[in-house]
Amino acid sequence: MRGVDYRAYQGEGLLDGKDADGVTLAALGLRVAERFSYDYAFFSNLTSWRHDIRVQTIAPPRTRQRLPWCAGGARGAPPEDCGGPQVFVALRQEHSAWQATVRLAELMRLLLDAPPGETVRSVLGQDALDELPALLYWARIDRFDKAAVNTDLGTLCRKDTS
Repeated sequence: MRGVDYRAYQGEGLLDGKDADGVTLAALGLRVAERFSYDYAFFSNLTSWRHDIRVQTIAPPRTRQRLPWCAGGARGAPPEDCGGPQVFVALRQEHSAWQATVRLAELMRLLLDAPPGETVRSVLGQDALDELPALLYWARIDRFDKAAVNTDLGTLCRKDTS
């Protein structure tokens, strides 16, 4: 940013660049339309995610709004440690929201047709139960949940102040 490469600590020391710990966006003095890039997952052996960030507006503080807050977005986030952008794109092509929704409907049909008193595990089996989190993720991949993002940001802020 403006010729300064901010970095985070990894293991025993700082990567090349200025220590980013404690640096706030406000302290950077960003202006509307200014851009910067942010690399994520650069500590792992996986390919980094590069985010191109552009300041769209600088709003006055809201009296009852916790900071930071998300004003909007699109689509869900990739799963952690999914293997980087190329692997995520391949997974997304393999697991479409439509396919995941159809599979969830199949599992729901099995549950609805099951005799009363049967357990979910006995009807679906352990393999299908293990499959559910991934199915739910891919079924919602195109959904952006601004309220959930702001809840997560509020949780992070509380951790930083405690």
